[in-house]
Amino acid sequence: MSSLVSIRPRAENSAPLSLIDKLRRGPVVDKFFLLGAIISFLGLGYLGSHLWLMRTGYMTPSTHLNELRLLHAELQLFVFFGLFIVGFCLQAGPRLLNVSAPLSLLGVILAAALPIVAVTIRLFDPASSLPPFLYAASFLIALTAIVQLSLNASRIPPFIPLLSFGLVACAVSCFLPITRPEVALLVLWAGVGSAVLGVWQVFIANLLGGKRLGVRATFLCALTHLATLISLGLLYLTEDRLWGVCAGAFGSFTLCLYFFATRGWRAVVGSRRPALQLATVAAFLWALSAWALLASSLIIVDEAFHVLATGFASSLVIALSLHIVGHLGGGEALSTGWSVFAISLWQLVPLMRGYSRLFHLPQVSASIVGIIATIVVLIWITGLVRCEIRILRRQAQLRGAEEMVRD
Repeated sequence: MSSLVSIRPRAENSAPLSLIDKLRRGPVVDKFFLLGAIISFLGLGYLGSHLWLMRTGYMTPSTHLNELRLLHAELQLFVFFGLFIVGFCLQAGPRLLNVSAPLSLLGVILAAALPIVAVTIRLFDPASSLPPFLYAASFLIALTAIVQLSLNASRIPPFIPLLSFGLVACAVSCFLPITRPEVALLVLWAGVGSAVLGVWQVFIANLLGGKRLGVRATFLCALTHLATLISLGLLYLTEDRLWGVCAGAFGSFTLCLYFFATRGWRAVVGSRRPALQLATVAAFLWALSAWALLASSLIIVDEAFHVLATGFASSLVIALSLHIVGHLGGGEALSTGWSVFAISLWQLVPLMRGYSRLFHLPQVSASIVGIIATIVVLIWITGLVRCEIRILRRQAQLRGAEEMVRD
């Protein structure tokens, strides 16, 4: 993990750092992760739960239901997942490409601030056409950083094109009608899914005893992944459910190929990181079940979307963010027991949100899923805040030491 994220030390006997240099040299991914977790509590837990209660009849539908659905979709896809993807790219990009390059402080600030500004505008002016441009700009900042680093890299790892494609897809999708389930699923898998498949293998290899995809395996996964996206695009354009079956089949094959080519199955037995093991296995099983059930027409597109968003992507985000920020803070974000408890409890969210109709769950599950999501997110935020305090103290100590040397 140390090869991906760290607090970069100042070289001995070098000139004192300016405030701007100190900010550029410190970690940034922890700020993005904490901001994303807070957004998940305010926008996804609260707003998402209310929309689900309205849909199941427990609450009277709001007169602004369409505006709330759009806000919820943007918060989920472009702010929550967006902050995690962009923050990770800005922090880990130089190490993924083995290039020594300082972060652009202005770029970091804009990448984090633009989605928040966009959400604020959407709250006060739901009909505004400006938010999509602000969301897209955040993704393009991360893409620009990856491209610039790639131009200076002696070797580009095979997963970088897939990660870059995900960033491009995220930026383009900001202008699509994401309140339609077919579009939301396409956006999720083309943007977030591509980015996750690009970097997930790094953690499987470095932390769980697996390996990165080789060139041939990357090509095969990219080919079947592209077939999945084309099928989803045709599903949106033609509204023919046959393309949903094709997308499910291609998506299932992609997941199986990816999991076995990276030896992700070693997460079950080959590591001493139970929280990451649990999240990796759970994410794979949720994604595989969503695509397989979509292929068999047992679930609808909206259900597949929510299983992939909550079971696949969110499980990984929670586990990896706790691990990364804990590493940066010099200790565990949460104890092993609490991490495993939070991730285990979270698995009830995709079950109750995505498969409630399939398993004929009682309507009360709509209320329960909101309570569970709130509990897990609060535990998660607590761990991130604890680490953020440690990180800031570490940075303050390093700066204090530099001031003493200068005096």
